[in-house]
Amino acid sequence: MREHHLLNPVRFKSRFPRNWASWDGPDLQGPLCYWQFDIKYVYVAGQRRNALLLSVLDVDSRLVLGATLRWSICNEQVRELFADILRRYSLSLPELVTVRSDNGSQFVAKMVREFLAEMKLTQEFTRPATPQQNGHIEAWHSIVERAICQRFELRDLPDGQTTVKEFVDFYNNERIHSGIGYKSPKQYLKEKGIDLYQANDETKLQCKLS
Repeated sequence: MREHHLLNPVRFKSRFPRNWASWDGPDLQGPLCYWQFDIKYVYVAGQRRNALLLSVLDVDSRLVLGATLRWSICNEQVRELFADILRRYSLSLPELVTVRSDNGSQFVAKMVREFLAEMKLTQEFTRPATPQQNGHIEAWHSIVERAICQRFELRDLPDGQTTVKEFVDFYNNERIHSGIGYKSPKQYLKEKGIDLYQANDETKLQCKLS
């Protein structure tokens, strides 16, 4: 990449000041404080076209905080997914949360940047041509590729959405991860004193969106 000047910062012109991700990786302070998000193509065989999967992952616990499969992902869908995550996990979130993505048009959009700032989420971006800086969400999407894309012929978008939802439930609650001591994200967080389901009690929510 250096030989072809793909890492030359002069080639990348930002329209606004960006908070670039550190080369040293995320400075983790505990569960649910550092998220990565990205988009992956998912082929829907019955329609002979690709859908887009937007996922948000907590780096420390490997928990998939949210995922949505649609024919297209625009700025509004990114905002909606984050709003849903903040509603569901508002009681469990730490005071400071950092979210990291690449420089996709949906993620650098003014609407998304302003919404994340309003929700007190610190947004940072991977440097151009460095997908390794978003390695955890890339790993999750590799798992999706093996577990869903290579095993199922999805009939239509609702079939894909159901399949993704069921796999996310399995991934979060049952599948063990070597990176967190061969535990599921649910078990890992429970041992840290975080109950994933306490936010389902709507009478207790103190939602950041209110």
